[in-house]
Amino acid sequence: MHISKKKLGKRHPKIAVICNNIALVHNRQGDYHNALEWYQKALEIDKKVLGKEHPTTSITYNNIANVYDNQGDYTNALRWYRKALVIREKVLGNKHPDTASIYNNIALVYNNQGDYTNALEWCYEALAVNEKALGKEHPNTASIYNNIALIYSLQRDFLMALEWYGKALDVIKNLLGVEHLMTATAYNNIADVYAEQGNYSESLKKYQKSLIIKETILGNEHPSVATIYYNIASLYNKQDEYSIALEWVFKALVIRENVLGTEHPDTMFTYDAIALMYYRQCEYNKALKWLYKVSTIRERLMGIEHPSTAVTYNNIANSYRNQGDYSNALKWYQKTLAIDEKIPGTGHSDVATSCYNVASVFDQLGDYSSALKFYTKSYKKYLELDITHPSLRTIKKNISLVYKKETLNEPFEVWFEKILETSEQ
Repeated sequence: MHISKKKLGKRHPKIAVICNNIALVHNRQGDYHNALEWYQKALEIDKKVLGKEHPTTSITYNNIANVYDNQGDYTNALRWYRKALVIREKVLGNKHPDTASIYNNIALVYNNQGDYTNALEWCYEALAVNEKALGKEHPNTASIYNNIALIYSLQRDFLMALEWYGKALDVIKNLLGVEHLMTATAYNNIADVYAEQGNYSESLKKYQKSLIIKETILGNEHPSVATIYYNIASLYNKQDEYSIALEWVFKALVIRENVLGTEHPDTMFTYDAIALMYYRQCEYNKALKWLYKVSTIRERLMGIEHPSTAVTYNNIANSYRNQGDYSNALKWYQKTLAIDEKIPGTGHSDVATSCYNVASVFDQLGDYSSALKFYTKSYKKYLELDITHPSLRTIKKNISLVYKKETLNEPFEVWFEKILETSEQ
């Protein structure tokens, strides 16, 4: 980079390309702060040398948007995609495939937000352009078929999802052949939908088709092959066939540890899946062994205050509780609650659930005063969410039972109304 700057100068377009490439590496590594920093350097050069409305400038806008999307900052992602779109529509028109790619990217942001109506609208906009400009038998068109299918699947409209995934598969097979990696991916996508439908026999058939292609092309030690092993394991897990599920998930684990390392997110997800399988078999000590591995990686990758870390803490607490180890269960439920209270805010259902879990363990330990405190707190949180929430009746019943154990003199209903009024002041 230093040599290039000396030769070309700080504002040469080739320097912007180098900045973009460095940013891309950081983005793929999940280092979004540095990715944005390098993309901004590229953008500064693009705007000064090429102009604010040059197609290359729009590419950099698009790249910046992609980083924000990966971060989960969807507001900024949409803002930067729209900057890119303004240029492409002005320079290329609204019927160009490069413009359609921005429509598609915007659709994916809405999809990530759970706004499926807008996601489909932008997908269909992209599709109309691609079908007209490129034809129905083009890889880019097939990619949009896939995205439409994904959105329908997330809406649990499985018939529409299968229809669109089927369209994508037909195009890919016609263009690339039945033994191409993209064909394998298409089979995997269809298998996922069948699995969500509960049609496990059809799902397994499609996973096996995908697996045969991937093992033939990539060998049996590739991370992509491990993904199919993992998916098959999940399929057997859903059917409570744990011994077969564990066999497949350990095959995935061997590859992921060897190729990706023991602290890669995919390896972590495998540890988590193994823990769940042992948990569902009531083998809590084995589950805890794997959950502690997950906890260590989540803390390092996401931090100790991330919602995903809280989920793992909660799973550890559940394992201890089911063993009857209430002291350790309490410790981990309290760690979960501490995160939930910081992140989602005071009215979030996770806070209500965590308060309930803490209360129930205090109840088991015979600390009725603390149990009352957290049951009441849980009740109030659910009340903030929805005055007709189904959990309210159960919690009030538990509060009543604990109140009796405390042998307080005041009638329960009188005391309970006072507690609620106190909380509102």
